[in-house]
Parts: sequence; C-alpha cells; structure tokens
Amino acid sequence: MKRAFVFIVILGVLFANYSDPPLSSVSKHNNAVQLLGIVPGAGLGTCVIESDPSLLTERGAVEALEMKVVSVFPSVDNRVSSALPSSAYWAYGETHKESISWETELSGNTCTSHADFVESNYSTKIGFVVGNNTEYIMAESSHVTTPSALLNSGGNLTILMDGKVTFTYDLEVYSVVCTPNSGCSCEKNSLASGEKNLTFHCTNSLDYEVETQPVVCILQKPVLKEQWYKNNHFDNLLLTNRKVYKAGIAVNDSPIGSVTFYSFNVSTDKYGLKSIVTVDSYSAEHAEGKENIVNIIPIPLQKENTTFKYGYEINSSYSGLGLNTLVLKAYDDFGQEIESEERILSRELSFSGNISENNNEVKNTQALRQSATWSPLEYNLMFITLGAVGLIIVFAVFRMKNFS
Repeated sequence: MKRAFVFIVILGVLFANYSDPPLSSVSKHNNAVQLLGIVPGAGLGTCVIESDPSLLTERGAVEALEMKVVSVFPSVDNRVSSALPSSAYWAYGETHKESISWETELSGNTCTSHADFVESNYSTKIGFVVGNNTEYIMAESSHVTTPSALLNSGGNLTILMDGKVTFTYDLEVYSVVCTPNSGCSCEKNSLASGEKNLTFHCTNSLDYEVETQPVVCILQKPVLKEQWYKNNHFDNLLLTNRKVYKAGIAVNDSPIGSVTFYSFNVSTDKYGLKSIVTVDSYSAEHAEGKENIVNIIPIPLQKENTTFKYGYEINSSYSGLGLNTLVLKAYDDFGQEIESEERILSRELSFSGNISENNNEVKNTQALRQSATWSPLEYNLMFITLGAVGLIIVFAVFRMKNFS
C-alpha cells in the first residue's frame, strides 16, 4: 500500500499541470544548478583538437570533454520574450589522465617516458545572434544574460558557444640513442620534453523564437460601439506575436467570462535544468476563444509594417443597459498582460424618442435609440390622407370600367 501511494505521488509530480507558467520557481531552480564541473559524456562531444601534441593525443590524455550551451531561460517551448531578460546556460566538464607513461624500444633497449598533468584552463564566449546583429559576451559564470537590445527586433535568436580548453602536461621524453663507442642508452629529448599544451575548441548552437511586444486589438462587435441591449456582444480580435494562454472579460470591473488555451508542464534535462512546455488545455466560461496562426500584416492599422503571427478571437455576451466599460485582459506565456478597454452603449428601441420598447416613459433618453416623433394629430392626418387617396383611386377605376 505504501509503495502504491509513493508511485501515485511520483506520477502526480511528473505529470502535474500548472495553470500559470511557473517562471519564478523554475528560474530560481536553474540559477542554483551547478553546471561547471559536470561529469561529461563519452568522447569529446562538440569539441575538436586545435593544437596537437601527438604524444598526448595518441595516448588519450583527455578522456572526455564537454563544453556547450544547453538552455535559455526564461523560455517556453523554445520561445523567449523581448519583455523579460533571459540567460543562456552553459555546461562544462572533463576527465583526464593524471599521469601517462610509455616505453620506447630500439635494438633491445627500452626507455620509459612519462607525462604528468599540471593544470587545465578554459575560456568561454557566448554569442547572441538576431538577424544581422551579433554580440559576444565573456562568460564569468554558468549563465550569461541575453542583451535586451537584440531581442527587440524579434525574429530568431541563435545562441553560440565559442570556448577553448587547454590541458597542460609536463613531459619527460626519453629516446634510445646508440653510438659506436658507448652503445645504446636512454637520453632525454629536450625538444619534446617540458610543459606542453593540448588545446580544444568547443562550439555548438541553440535556436529560439523571439516574441515581441506589438499588439493590435480590434473590436469586432459592436463595430460602432453601440448595440441593442437584448443582444449585447463584446467580440475581440487580438493580433500579436505573443502566444496567449488565458484571457478574461469584465464589465464595469465585474468579471463575466474567461478563456484558457493552455496549461504548463515542467521537464528536467540531463544537466538538472528545468524548462517549461505548454499543454493544450482549452476551457471557457461564459466566453468563447479561438487561436489562429495568421501571419498577416494589417497595413491600414499600423504606422509600420508589422507581421503578426497569432490571431485570437475572444468573445463574450453580457446583460446591461446604458453605457458600460468592458475590459479584455489577456496574458502571454511569460505572464505579460495585454489589455483592451472599450466603452459601449447598449440601448432600447424607442417610440417617439422617450417611450421605451416596453412602453415606459424614460427621462434619461441616452439608453434609448432615437426615433422620429409622432403625435395623435399626425396619426389622424395620415389616416385621412390615406383614405382620401384610396377613394380617388377607387373612383378612377370605376369610371374607367364604365366608359371603356
């Protein structure tokens, strides 16, 4: 029973959904992860030999090496926001032999050489590329802040690793030397001996999409901000480059509806870094929502040509007469708020400009849609006129029949 309970708890942790992106907790966790000094995978990974003292490389002085950029955060689904400072995280680890010895044999004589590890040093630059702009920053810790000015232009962000690792060994190399007079002996090779450096160049890259800030909110219904009170609508179209995960609608500061497009999960990579991913979780309460991938440029609505990737239809209906303040608040995957406010007039139909459709006299006529003014005298005159016209027509038809 206890094992079953533990298993259920583990499943709950692994598949837990978050209604809002857990940016703060994941960021705090990632900043505490130790990435410098990891146990590297087998081989040299994305590193290649730059300088090659063959005596060291042939004998496998460096057993494993890993230096690479591994993540960017805050990010959601490989997207970053121009509104939030993000950091590139990189990892480094290596294993090497502390001492190496080998033998050289000639004419039955054997000489033993050895190399002892002295130290290793590394330097790392992280490059940030957006469009035609590139900026490199020397890495002084395991995470480097992305230059915010680069992100404002949008597009794709490429993170580049440009690192060097140098291993220094002290070599004593002996060779078999034979002369006619003294025979063969082991003599130190001064050219091959001494401190030698084995240098590696490490590179890799990661790509992220940058979400930028421009947003256009279009009121689709009522277009003229006036409507019949029995058919009140608040229908909106959001054009944005920011993926929206939820939205809410309020009338006069009172919430009336909400839409949720996504929830969130957290995954953990082999380095211990966490990342946030979206999960389709559509739900709606007294509202409707739809996400569209549009990639359009609404030229008449913008001073500058801006392409919008997403179009969100967020609609609701409500009750109320008169002038009302309606507010749409949407939130992107990075917790940034998008707000649109409209003042919409809901009216009754009217009779004579001051009588409502419910036959009530209304003093505040703002809530009534105006109509032409009618009076009983106008009604009487209208009926008398119509009757006279009718008699004339009947008389004319009668005469035409009799005289034809």
